[in-house]
Amino acid sequence: TAATAATAATAATVAVTVAVPSARAHVRQWRGVGVRAAMASTTAPPMSARQFVRSVDVAPFSVLGSRLVGGKFVAATTTTTPTTNDIVVDPAGLPYVSGSKPPSEAGAASGAIYKWCGLSSSSSFPTTVVAAITAPTDACYYNYNNKHIVHVVGPDFRGVEYNTATTEDAVATLAKAYRNVLHQSLAAPATTLRLLPVSGGVFAGRFGSSMPTITFEALRQAYDQLDDIDKNAILQKRVLMCIMVDKQVSDFQQAHERTVLDGV
Repeated sequence: TAATAATAATAATVAVTVAVPSARAHVRQWRGVGVRAAMASTTAPPMSARQFVRSVDVAPFSVLGSRLVGGKFVAATTTTTPTTNDIVVDPAGLPYVSGSKPPSEAGAASGAIYKWCGLSSSSSFPTTVVAAITAPTDACYYNYNNKHIVHVVGPDFRGVEYNTATTEDAVATLAKAYRNVLHQSLAAPATTLRLLPVSGGVFAGRFGSSMPTITFEALRQAYDQLDDIDKNAILQKRVLMCIMVDKQVSDFQQAHERTVLDGV
């Protein structure tokens, strides 16, 4: 029937991203990615974790659309700038959320995000965010005048409590953070979730070189921790893993592909 054909047409497929040599090629490649690999109805059995990770797109820009190419900052374009249809993930610091430090003093990705959403002009986070985030891996969604943000505090793997942690321990801890991010994003009406590597950069500590693999394995486990209602709901959104640094894009693409092939 016509209705059946229309439903089938929404289940568009896209190719898994592959490494390409230049930053410009990365952007062209991302622009060529179509709709999510699959869309699930609220009543259909959810995808497997491997299928979910396959549907995630590696995007060669930050959650705000900017890039770092050859060590030089490249501003967001009209194509990469987030809109009201995007949910931006903020790698928040607990001292800022708790009120020990004002949002205006935050730096790096969080500092840019707070300027973008207007939080940098406030003396503190919204009370609902403060109440919801009290420890690493906690997350909370908040709507800043139609700029949708999920704040999440990732673990700092430089801490002494992680001195004896294994890679499996790091994955399990980050899986909790990503699970909370996925769940919180469902409160937003926006249709695209812009993830980033939680606990990336200096916070990765001795896991830095393994972070691409850890990130996607943690995301796979995070999806598995959702109940079926949340799984079906998150499958209605497009999910991006945003990588700002151009030389790291291929590492995350390769880790993404390995997780797709090895996941269950």
